[in-house]
Amino acid sequence: MTLESELFLKLKPDREKMKSCGFVPSGSVSVYRKPFMDGQFEAEVTVDEKGNVSGRVMDTELGEEYVLVHAHVRSSFAAEVRSAYLEILEDLARSCFVPKDYLTAQAEYAADLVLARYGDRPDRPWKKENGYTVIRNHENRKWYGLIGEITLDKLIPDAPEEKCEILNVKVPEEKMADYLATPGIWPAYHMNKKNWISVLLDSDVPDERIAQLLAESRAFTETRKKDLAASDWLIPANPAYYDVLGAFRRKRTRYWPTRKKMAVGDTVYIYYAAPYSCLVARCLVTGHDESGATGLTLQEFYERGRYPLALLKEHGCRTVRFVTRLPQELKIFLDESRQGK
Repeated sequence: MTLESELFLKLKPDREKMKSCGFVPSGSVSVYRKPFMDGQFEAEVTVDEKGNVSGRVMDTELGEEYVLVHAHVRSSFAAEVRSAYLEILEDLARSCFVPKDYLTAQAEYAADLVLARYGDRPDRPWKKENGYTVIRNHENRKWYGLIGEITLDKLIPDAPEEKCEILNVKVPEEKMADYLATPGIWPAYHMNKKNWISVLLDSDVPDERIAQLLAESRAFTETRKKDLAASDWLIPANPAYYDVLGAFRRKRTRYWPTRKKMAVGDTVYIYYAAPYSCLVARCLVTGHDESGATGLTLQEFYERGRYPLALLKEHGCRTVRFVTRLPQELKIFLDESRQGK
């Protein structure tokens, strides 16, 4: 681990503050330069687009890099240069960097993904310094992920004792062998290796696979009452805030930011609140966008009053206040009504 990577390990750049500190854009990176020790040396600090920090010290008289600043030598002069350079790095860390929750970009991606797609906010039930973050289903508090900081040798025998970050997820037993044959995936550290795996973050596993693994793991935490339909949903909408009918008339497919996990091919009924208080449309789930919003394609508009709230209640509907699966009784009624019209 370099002097820079160790110092900035748990920090991320504030791009606006970087500008005021003197960082200058150069292609895909930003570079900061500062002379020190009466101009004998110049510090050159580079921050890439992912926030990784690297640096070097140039001997201005010779016009070449002073490599001893990154070497463990006993020279008192080299130690003096290293100390002066470290002061510059520490000043930058205070002035234009802020603390970050995770070591890796993929850990941040995973945390942002589960919040945006499922409404699950990762939390730290233990002391912050141990670096473990739990991902759990917010509806029942069941775990389906764990982000942790460990040393690489805990995961890979004979590896160096350098810090890394892993994501533990639960997988179907029949897929375990295939996953363990994938570069970047290992038997779970500190968890049941029969059901769990460890993903080495920012290694060989792409973001798309991270998203898939989280979805599979979360599925183990989901429970469904037997009297609820498997693939039919009700979404409430308030005409005072959003003209759903007008929106679907203008464009047949709309994306809805629901936290519920709807699969492609599911049926969604849209309920309009007062003064309508009835179903107004039936849609089909046709996909999801990058943010996790659900793509709904209009199948049919309903005349006002065709399916009023009172009729929905007669067929088992207990709430229209939030996104929910349809009661099986109501699904059967709507299916038969549609087939018999």
